[in-house]
This record gives sequence, structure tokens and C-alpha cells, in this order.
Amino acid sequence: MLIHDLSFLNEDEQQAIKDLERQLVDSVTDLLVRLDAEGRIVKRTKKVYTMILFGIINFTYTWYDPKGAIGPQEFADMAVELFLQGFAPGMAGKAATTTRREKV
Repeated sequence: MLIHDLSFLNEDEQQAIKDLERQLVDSVTDLLVRLDAEGRIVKRTKKVYTMILFGIINFTYTWYDPKGAIGPQEFADMAVELFLQGFAPGMAGKAATTTRREKV
């Protein structure tokens, strides 16, 4: 997920990295659930939303140029707003969930 090749590490180091990765995913998931005031993130979708966010973050390096027309702070603001608010007001998350918050 976050680190693709752990084969050069011993088993204890590999497990430590996997544990750290799991903690990071859990922390971000918990944060997203707390930010979701409208209850769009439900039990079956919470990991998907978390991984969508990581996907956005993890592949930015392949195309983003911090010296280009959009500076780093503006890019960060755009990414956060898009992820948290979406493009269409009131439409974000409606396709993915048909029920409101269930236990997460």
C-alpha cells in the first residue's frame, strides 16, 4: 500500500512498517469519519474513502510541478476542498451510499 517492497528488511522491520501503515490508515479513517458531518461515510465505505485520499496523495509526484502555475499551498487547498466538498454541492457521496450513518 504505502511501501511496495519490504523484501530488503528483516521480518521484524517488515512487521513494524506494516503496523505503522495500519496505524496511519486507521488514523486517517477516523479523521475522515469525524469530518463527515452529513454521515456519508458508512462502515462499508470508510476504507474506500481513505484509500481514495491516499491514491490522490500518493500519485501527485508523477505529474505535479511545484514550479508550475499552481503553487504548493494552492494545490494543497484545492486537493482538500475537492476531497472534502466535491464539485457539485450536495451531491458528494450520494452515488456511493444510499443510507446515512451506520456504526463505523
